[in-house]
Amino acid sequence: MCLFKRWRKTKDIKLKQDISTYLVFPYSLKNGCVYLERQAEVPENYVLVFSTRNRILDVLPKGNHTLGPVILPKCSKKFKLFKRDRYGREPKNFKAFAYFVNLNEVNDFDFSTFKPIAFKNDIDGKFKVYIEFACSLRVENHERLLKSLFSEYSYFKLHEPEEIISNWLSEEVYEYFQKTPHRLSDFEEKLSDLLVVIYSKQEKFLKAIGIELKEFIVKKLVISKPKKGSKKTENVVYNSQDIQNLINNQNMLDISEISQKDTNKEQPNDFEKLNPNTENDFEFENNLTELNQTETKEEQNNKKSNNSWVGLEKFWKK
Repeated sequence: MCLFKRWRKTKDIKLKQDISTYLVFPYSLKNGCVYLERQAEVPENYVLVFSTRNRILDVLPKGNHTLGPVILPKCSKKFKLFKRDRYGREPKNFKAFAYFVNLNEVNDFDFSTFKPIAFKNDIDGKFKVYIEFACSLRVENHERLLKSLFSEYSYFKLHEPEEIISNWLSEEVYEYFQKTPHRLSDFEEKLSDLLVVIYSKQEKFLKAIGIELKEFIVKKLVISKPKKGSKKTENVVYNSQDIQNLINNQNMLDISEISQKDTNKEQPNDFEKLNPNTENDFEFENNLTELNQTETKEEQNNKKSNNSWVGLEKFWKK
C-alpha cells in the first residue's frame, strides 16, 4: 500500500494557487496537451490564452467553458480538430501552450538601472548613481503584450514574462541616463523633476506594449561621490522615506518661490486704490460712443432706403 498520495495533473484547466502577483501566468498542462470536452475555468478579470510558438490562437474570457472545436475556432483550424482519422475517430487533444493574463492592477513591480551609472562634469567631477524603482501596472491589451513578449521568446516559463518586462524598463532608464548628461544637484535637489521625465518615458513605452502605468516610486537611491577634501569616495544611500522627504522639501521650495513671485508683482498706486474702477468707466464711455456712431449709421441707411421706396411709388403711380 502506497503511503503517499501521488499528485496528478487533471485534464481540466483549473487554477489551484493565487496568481495575483503575475502579469502572465504560464499554466502547466497535463502532457503539454489541451484535452477536448474538458472544462476550463477562467476567474474574473483574467483571460485564458492558447498559443503555439510565437502565435496567439484563441482567447477565452471569464467563466466556465467546455473545450471543443466550436469554442476554439483558431485551434480547430490550426490542428484540424474537425477531421477524423482513418478509423473515424475525432481527435481528443492537441499540443499548445496556455497562459492566464491578469487584467487586475499588479503592485510592487520592481526594476532598476542594472548597475551604477557613471557621470562626469567640471562642477561635480566624477560620481555614480544607482536607482531602484517600484511601480504598479495593469494590462490594457493582452494581445499586444503577448505579441511583444513573443518577439523575445517563443514560449515562457514561470516568472519569465515579468523578468522580460523588468529588463525592458531597466534598459529604458539606463539608456536615458547614458544619453543625457546630469549633475549631482539633479538627484539631490531636483529629483522630483527628474522623476517626472522618467515617468513620462516609461508610461509611453509601456503603453506601446499594452500596459498602463498606474503608480511610480523610487525605492532606493545610492549616490557614490568624492569626499570633500580627499580623493576617496563615499556612498550616500537614500531609502524610500528619505526620498519622499527630499521630494516634499523640493515641492515646498517650489511653492515658496511661486508665492514670492506673486508678492513681488507691482503694487497699485494711490490713485488706483482710491478709484479702482476708473479703467472700467473709460471702457463704458468708449462703448457708448461706438454705439451712438453705429446708430447714426443705421439711421442714415434707413433714410436712404425710405427715399428710394418713395421714388419707386411715384414711378408706379405714373
